[in-house]
Amino acid sequence: MSVAKITVNNGLGSNEFLAAACRTASGEVMFGGNNGIVSFNPEKLIINRTKPPVAFTSFLIKNKLVPIGEDSPLRQSITYTDHITLKHNQAFFTIGFAALNYINSGTNQYAYMLEGMQGDPQWNYVAASSRPPTPTSTRANTCSK
Repeated sequence: MSVAKITVNNGLGSNEFLAAACRTASGEVMFGGNNGIVSFNPEKLIINRTKPPVAFTSFLIKNKLVPIGEDSPLRQSITYTDHITLKHNQAFFTIGFAALNYINSGTNQYAYMLEGMQGDPQWNYVAASSRPPTPTSTRANTCSK
């Protein structure tokens, strides 16, 4: 048996339910909620467990889009850049990113790590609605929940 968190992002009419619930003879589960009755068969749920790849989509310094060029930290698109060197006055930056899988993308959870900071690096988790982070040194990752 496994447990899955099902929300409005998965197609439910509401995330709020009353104490009323039942399971039918055919295996369907029914819940009474603020927006009516929700019913589904848990055996027929399709859970997307694909961990989508991440692509960097934008790079900003002090909230301004960084152009590509010789006098810029970007020599090519941020999508294809694997190393950036910044000056001391460019320490405040933002990296935009996206998961390359749009199946139920509202449930994607992103993680980034600040490297080179004091102490052990740790993954910081953010929901799809909370991006992008504005760290000082980042590694990005995704998780499907």
